[in-house]
Amino acid sequence: MHDHVNEDQLETFLLQPETLSVEETGQIHTHVQACSLCREHLLKLEQMYKSVEEELKSAPTQRDRDFAERLLDRGRMMLPERGLVRRAQESLSEALDNYAEVIEPYRRAAVQRFVRWARIHPVRFATASAFSLAALAMLTLTVRTPKDTYPTLAAVKNAVLSVYDKEGRVLWTRSAVGIPDIRSDDQWDRKKRGQRILSVDDIDGDGTNEIILAGYMEDRDFSPDTIYCFEGNGRLRWQAGGGEMISFGKQGVTQHSTAVVVDWIELRKNTQKRKQFFVLARDYAFSPSKLFELDPKTGKELHAYYNRGHAEYLLRRDVNKDGNIDLVLGGVNDSFNSAFIAVFDPDSLSGHAPVVPSHLPTSTGFGTEKYYILFPRTEVGDAISTSPYNNVSHIETRYSGGLIAYIQDVVSPGDSIHGFTLVYTLEADMKCSQVVAGDGARPTAEELFNSGRIKHRFTPDEINALKDSLLYWDGDKFVKKPTMNTRYRAAKPLP
Repeated sequence: MHDHVNEDQLETFLLQPETLSVEETGQIHTHVQACSLCREHLLKLEQMYKSVEEELKSAPTQRDRDFAERLLDRGRMMLPERGLVRRAQESLSEALDNYAEVIEPYRRAAVQRFVRWARIHPVRFATASAFSLAALAMLTLTVRTPKDTYPTLAAVKNAVLSVYDKEGRVLWTRSAVGIPDIRSDDQWDRKKRGQRILSVDDIDGDGTNEIILAGYMEDRDFSPDTIYCFEGNGRLRWQAGGGEMISFGKQGVTQHSTAVVVDWIELRKNTQKRKQFFVLARDYAFSPSKLFELDPKTGKELHAYYNRGHAEYLLRRDVNKDGNIDLVLGGVNDSFNSAFIAVFDPDSLSGHAPVVPSHLPTSTGFGTEKYYILFPRTEVGDAISTSPYNNVSHIETRYSGGLIAYIQDVVSPGDSIHGFTLVYTLEADMKCSQVVAGDGARPTAEELFNSGRIKHRFTPDEINALKDSLLYWDGDKFVKKPTMNTRYRAAKPLP
């Protein structure tokens, strides 16, 4: 390479080396080593970007704020707290593209010219002081708090989190790279994505909503193994990881140490109790799952319960109609290869789910569930699925107390048979009073019987007879009689 490396090539070499070929990278590296002029130019570029990063780490002064107000007046631009530092290592022009996308409709010409010119000349214009002043101006207006700071809705669009008041006005925004487009009032989001990502709730009972967010992708602004709590004015109150995950013996499904946050719920057990905040997490692959309580003020983990297997459904319900709210958890216990439903007193959450002796963990004892119920597979499940278990596909609450559980045998990929779902009616004491076939279940069973894949014809009476197949954990073993866990009865309420 005889000519000097031009400024654009040096900037690409510094910020986006992955976009260059191996040959191009080698040529630039060799030239810079031999050419003092290009080496000095590259050093100045590195120093400039480093100074930008250092400038953005410091809080804006009052002089900066005054400058920001004069520069942008009413126009607001979003500057992610970590976005520019991270993106300076990737591409300054890409970062400014993101900023330009979120300028409000009444954007001013001065702001437009600044972004357009900076995007075209990202190095030529950006002395550290000039760039940092502009960035500080955007940052100043980003954190300016409106008079009404009560959030009622949060939404992510194009990797930007926006929080709104009841009038639809934007309270604040921030970068949310890696979070899909989503709204906190989307009731179906949890089902569609397999995990909850965003909600607006008063989790501590102080009369003001907080914004709860969980990550969705690795190496982005928010991690999927962490839950984040923002106050109404945009300040991060706390962030909490899934914490410790226990190991259930040495056999069965591989277990890892990192948990993905999949759901959360806030509740008040009764009118005399404080607000509580519970989080459901599970291993990246499948097992185990962890239900734990966090202090809504600090994010500190208070109590935890572990299930060997996948847990998906987390509900708050007055199951017994006694005026106290219960936690309801549903999923798969892969120690017994059965769907399960567990009911908890929010003041008594500890230990682990029932398991076979070879899966007993050493770090904690059996749990203090009110009820833990297994729904064994049927002959149909053995015929249509290569998976060794059934699962909970839905849980509803009965008006008179109790639950309605939809238990599904999943069809193996490629099988022409439809799924097989049974609907179990559980009374307030968890006694099963009725079992009926879900949509399409009876035709599926009939087709399997006629083709010889099952030997048992499932008539309505035969299906209803499955109510006697449920197993209840009594604290030491499973029994067929509806039973409350004796360990819950003996447990003292947690502080």
